Amino acid sequence: MYFPKAFIGMIVALVVVAAGMHVLSGSPGIAIGATLATWLLLQLGYFLVTTGMVVNEHRRRARAAAGPSAVVSGRPEPASRTSDAG
Repeated sequence: MYFPKAFIGMIVALVVVAAGMHVLSGSPGIAIGATLATWLLLQLGYFLVTTGMVVNEHRRRARAAAGPSAVVSGRPEPASRTSDAG
């Protein structure tokens, strides 16, 4: 996703949470706390999704580099070690 668009979406979501919590609780402290908790959950979710995408891409590239004959039960075989010393 395009970063400015995602950033603006996150800010809008946080403003909505802050305003809603202030209206529901009447307390600025509770509104700030809920907004910070929401921000933390958004960041954690973003991190987990991004990490999952990176791991999946790494696995896909490893399978492609190993070739079709090296895939056993969905996992690439470890590279064999050969000694060139002689």
